[in-house]
Amino acid sequence: MPQKFARFAVVGVFNTLFSILLFNVFIFSLGMGALSANYLATLITIVISFFLNAKFVFKQAKFENLHSTFMKFFIATLVTQFVIQQIVLLFFLDVFKAPGHLAYSLSGHLPAAHFSRLFYSANTAKILAVGVSLLANFAAYEKFVFVEKTQPAKDGGDYTE
Repeated sequence: MPQKFARFAVVGVFNTLFSILLFNVFIFSLGMGALSANYLATLITIVISFFLNAKFVFKQAKFENLHSTFMKFFIATLVTQFVIQQIVLLFFLDVFKAPGHLAYSLSGHLPAAHFSRLFYSANTAKILAVGVSLLANFAAYEKFVFVEKTQPAKDGGDYTE
């Protein structure tokens, strides 16, 4: 499991960086607006993420139903990114504010780090929310999307394909 999670993290870093690259290409080379560029970059990287996670992380040799598997992936991603991440973000912004306050108080010891309290609170909450959604994504992909099928073995036991 640790190797699988490490591969998952590598795919996530790649997708994040590629999404940022696409976002900038769409804005500065193609003249798109920021929201349109973000939606398009996100959609493209979700598709790429699906195939990278399927082949590289969860080692899917083939799909019984590509459309169904992709839809489960897409729904799981939407839930973790737009529901779970938002709830965690709001929790650390509005309920449990200590991490943001701690980041702000520690920032006074950094050179040229004079941003507002809101900057530290918002970004600390975002980092924590991304961390929680990363774990939720991994669990959803492993338990819901890329589920290993078991078939009875000839000796009566089970084996995993």
